[in-house]
Amino acid sequence: MAQYGTPSDQTVIPRSLMWAGAGLMVAAAALGVAGSGVFAAATVIGLRRHQRATGLPPSQLAIHHWRRAKTATRVGADSWRAQHPGAVPAQVPTPRQAAPVPVS
Repeated sequence: MAQYGTPSDQTVIPRSLMWAGAGLMVAAAALGVAGSGVFAAATVIGLRRHQRATGLPPSQLAIHHWRRAKTATRVGADSWRAQHPGAVPAQVPTPRQAAPVPVS
């Protein structure tokens, strides 16, 4: 019978290289987590500065950007529809007015 493989007293890959590779992978993962944290902090700081610079409360700023996105979507859809004969432009809804807040 033929024996395939290596005897059990020999290792195919040196263990020191395996441990070095595992250590480098752990270090890379830790660096990636730290980088993600720095990126998240920079994003939050930038968004806070933007919100303060507008002078609007966060809810009004969100409504403003929502309306901008809806308008851009509608313009894009109308442009696409205009390329086809017989296209019907989208109906532009009237914006809803906020209900007055009762003052006590």
